[in-house]
Amino acid sequence: MSVWRVLVAVLVCSLIFCLSLIESPNAAAPLLRQVGVKHHGFNDVNLNDAVVNQEEQYVAKHVQDRPRVETAYDQKKTDDMQKAFEEFWRERSIAVKVLVALTPVSAAAGYVSLEFNIYKQ
Repeated sequence: MSVWRVLVAVLVCSLIFCLSLIESPNAAAPLLRQVGVKHHGFNDVNLNDAVVNQEEQYVAKHVQDRPRVETAYDQKKTDDMQKAFEEFWRERSIAVKVLVALTPVSAAAGYVSLEFNIYKQ
C-alpha cells in the first residue's frame, strides 16, 4: 500500500471520528489520554536528539496553550500545534506535511489519543 493511501485512510478515519464528536452539541469533548509526535521519512541528519529537542522548544515557545494529557480535546490547540510543527521545519528548509490522528482509546470510554504525524516531503 502506498504512503498516500495510508495518509488518505488516516485522514478519512480522523474526519469520521471528529464528525461523530460534533454530532451532539451537548456532548462533552473527550479527554486526551495521550499526545504524541511521530516523524516519518527523516534521516539521521535531519532528525536526531538535538533537532527533536529544538522542535520541542520551538513548539513550547510558539504555542502557549498546548494540548495536554487529561484535558479536553480542543481543535484550536491542535491547529496551533500543527502550524508550529510546519513552521519549525519550514525555517529549516524542509518541506513537511503534518497530519493529525485522533483515535478513541478502546480501554477508556471518553478518552482519545492525539497524534501528530510529520511526513518529510
